[in-house]
Amino acid sequence: MHLFGFLDLTPGEPEPARGWRITTVKRCPWEDAMIGLLSEIYDEIEPQPEDEEISLDFRIAFEKLKPYLQQYFPEWEQTLVIANGEFNEAIYTFKVALLDAWRRIAIPSNLNLDQVAAAVVEAFDFDFEHLYRFIYKDHIGRIFEFTHPFVDIPPNTGDFRLGELPLEVGNHLQFTFDLLDEWEFDLQLEKIEPASAKMKKPKILEYHGKPPAQYGEEREDED
Repeated sequence: MHLFGFLDLTPGEPEPARGWRITTVKRCPWEDAMIGLLSEIYDEIEPQPEDEEISLDFRIAFEKLKPYLQQYFPEWEQTLVIANGEFNEAIYTFKVALLDAWRRIAIPSNLNLDQVAAAVVEAFDFDFEHLYRFIYKDHIGRIFEFTHPFVDIPPNTGDFRLGELPLEVGNHLQFTFDLLDEWEFDLQLEKIEPASAKMKKPKILEYHGKPPAQYGEEREDED
């Protein structure tokens, strides 16, 4: 809040093991104006009955705040725009890493996230009978989490196709497989190519390294 001009903080002398020392905290006119404006916006977007205690939550979706703030900051007209999501029909090539092993996999964008999960797990010779989730952070910092349908916490992995995510080359998808053991896969998007009618299934383009034992060395020896 100090960096954005909401509060004026006066730092004190540092002391060992006492953390950041602050001597005074002063409210700024900018903070008063913005809090008042956000309160009005919140009441209009999500009005509350008069007999209920007002508890302000300023974690309002970016798109809801945009039309209210643009009139005060016309120079933000472009930077406050978030493009509507559109399906991108293409072939996505990911470098998928797990510990010291990685695979390069090409995946048609019309496959849903359950099918993407199956392709990743198969590429590392893991047993697929476990729960999982995908986490994606977009260019403005919003975090999206897609969970296995059995978790029953929407949005579910079966409801979204890969091409519906606003992914760009260089972006990462975090894939957590087996919510008990939590194998953390990193999917880095390396290339986006035009869709091909000949390619309907994921294809492993390159192997590197031996994947870890999914159930530990003892279970592997038994098998």
